[in-house]
Amino acid sequence: MNKYQPSNIDVRWQQDLEHMGFAREHLGLTLGNCEKLPDMARVATYRYERIQEQIVRNQCAGALLFSPMNVRYATETLYAPITNMHSPTRSVFVPNSGSAILYDLATPGLDSLPDFIGELRDAPITAYFIAGDSYAERSRRWAKEIADLVRSHGDGCRRIAIDISEPEFIMALHSEGLEIVNAERIVERAAAIKSDDELLCIATSVSVAERGLTKIREHLQAGITEQALWAHLPYENATNGGGWFEYAILASGDRTNPWGRECSDKTIKAGELVSVDTGMIGPFGYGADISRTFHCKPIVPSPEQKRLYQTAIENLSFNIELI
Repeated sequence: MNKYQPSNIDVRWQQDLEHMGFAREHLGLTLGNCEKLPDMARVATYRYERIQEQIVRNQCAGALLFSPMNVRYATETLYAPITNMHSPTRSVFVPNSGSAILYDLATPGLDSLPDFIGELRDAPITAYFIAGDSYAERSRRWAKEIADLVRSHGDGCRRIAIDISEPEFIMALHSEGLEIVNAERIVERAAAIKSDDELLCIATSVSVAERGLTKIREHLQAGITEQALWAHLPYENATNGGGWFEYAILASGDRTNPWGRECSDKTIKAGELVSVDTGMIGPFGYGADISRTFHCKPIVPSPEQKRLYQTAIENLSFNIELI
């Protein structure tokens, strides 16, 4: 029998803390119980130091970050993240040493700022959606300001790391004699090593996602639409201080294959399988990406559904044993 075909499945890994709960066990947590709160001031300082280490390692004078995920990683500040994904109004300049400069128009709406942000400046808006036809001239003026920062921190180095930006701003920086490198690599390498506080953030986010999945399972019944069922997940995330969703994947019946369809107004029928993928940014800005499949009662699962479940869980069990 092929190892991916149904067989007697050993599912003890589902209760095995060595595989499934190493983060919770390490942090003294239990499933669904994350009363322990991370020290976010300590998280912010740790992440800022990690980024500066990578800036130095990549021989840059500094990094100018626009992505709301990267700005939050570097500063633990957040404002209108979805808007800033397509029309940035916030950014941060992180030098290779010393304090950061936060460019922001929303600072009065923020509760507090970490100590390593040494200066606040008004954000020069260069996104065309907001700046209109003045975006090119704004880009040129701001490029001169950034070039001055690079000269003051670079000690002769003209390299600056940038994640996302308008093309005109990049061209203006080139005109100022700067060398541009990709900041995404710097941030990702910095974020690859988590502190204990960050593990606690992740465990909290996962626990919230699990509670949302529990709500979905509890409210799954024939006659409910996919959209109405999925709504229990963002509600649970929002009430626990979570963020946005990368997608709204919840599909039932024939819509489960091919995988990846977002929820619709389709009515779920008894006996159908319902698949969901959390794909969420939870509390403290950390993601929880969990997939689950549930069966809509009261009709019992069919032999084919049982076969699919066995095949899937055997494949998962086999791969977990490889870790």
